Amino acid sequence: MFKYDFCCPNDVMIIFMLCECYCRVLVAIISLLKGAEELCIRKPVKLEYGGGNKEFVFEDRHFFVESDNAATFFTSQERQSIVRHMLFSLRAHHGDSVEKIQFLEGQAVGMNV
Repeated sequence: MFKYDFCCPNDVMIIFMLCECYCRVLVAIISLLKGAEELCIRKPVKLEYGGGNKEFVFEDRHFFVESDNAATFFTSQERQSIVRHMLFSLRAHHGDSVEKIQFLEGQAVGMNV
């Protein structure tokens, strides 16, 4: 948990922490959806939009079956592939290091850790 410098009643703090948690989950779901687009993952299209399978496109997410249900939209293998892709896409900034590993700017971080 984070420490906050301001003082507020407990119920306000709880609401703030719940909002922060909800935002993190929302960002994670959006990241998975955008990762699916980057990997050109094929997903089933709703029948009213023609059916069949199509490469996922984030802007057209409402066309896809179960796209509003994050728990069932991706298979375990799809989620793993997207997270792996995100990790291998991490790039170092100038001066980044982890323990004794010093990275060059733009170097892939996910492959070295």
